[in-house]
Amino acid sequence: MSQQLVYKYRPRTIEDISYMNIYPIIKNILKQKSKLRFLFKGDIGVGKTILIDVLRNELVKQYKIFTLAEYLNKKDFVFDKTNSVILIDNLDYLHIKNQLGIKKILENSDINLIGTINNHNKVNENIIMRLLLFKIYTPCIKHNLVILNNIKDKELIQISDDDINNIASDTSITIGDKINILQKFYYTNGKYTLEELNIGIQINKWNYFHKICRCRDNKQVKIFFKQIIDYGYSSIDFLYEYLNYIKMEVSINDILKFKIIKLIISYIKEFYILEEINSFLYFFSNKLSNILNESNI
Repeated sequence: MSQQLVYKYRPRTIEDISYMNIYPIIKNILKQKSKLRFLFKGDIGVGKTILIDVLRNELVKQYKIFTLAEYLNKKDFVFDKTNSVILIDNLDYLHIKNQLGIKKILENSDINLIGTINNHNKVNENIIMRLLLFKIYTPCIKHNLVILNNIKDKELIQISDDDINNIASDTSITIGDKINILQKFYYTNGKYTLEELNIGIQINKWNYFHKICRCRDNKQVKIFFKQIIDYGYSSIDFLYEYLNYIKMEVSINDILKFKIIKLIISYIKEFYILEEINSFLYFFSNKLSNILNESNI
């Protein structure tokens, strides 16, 4: 298996998201010729980014597609208002200055814009007033089971019905996280339990991580990261856990968040590329069965 399952089985067409409650709405959006001004709201993990990707794949057949950054830096092309669409994922994560820029864009009634949000309280109210708002609901457990069992059967993954039911029923993780757990079962041939494969990094560990990052103590940051890897976490665990953590933690400065993400990626490169570790160890360290909470980190 050379390709990550989460990307191999990622929805790409409108029919791939037929399980979403907004599926009929999306079909109508793709048919209509009027202005495209929509905002889709949903909890973390419901599929907002998947929706934006699908819309990009479908709308590109009729429109020129731009991200917010591409639109704001439109120096090298002529922006055709009627035949272009701006797509913005996680609009509520944008800095207030960027949101004011979006407000200004929407003052031009000819511009098409579609976005997603998690928390409407973090969005400039003038933006919400100019976009038609729809709610995306969390996919049911039954649908999660269909996706996971389909991958399990196609990839011949050894996993018990109880474990796959428990993964599908876990409301604290996204469908992408669930598929990554399946990939771990694939690589270990059922040798480990679900509990051993699905361990969360404690929040107090992230608090310590932020503290040493704020102090720019690169030596301690490097030690912390290597300890996490050595005690049973893969690079994807580390990055996924941190991304999920900062989505929920509103007290952290956005600039610090991006600096830390960049730092994590740099250490992933150092520990995994320099040691020539293959895709197997992209998901595992050499001490997978050791549990972080039992370590002395």
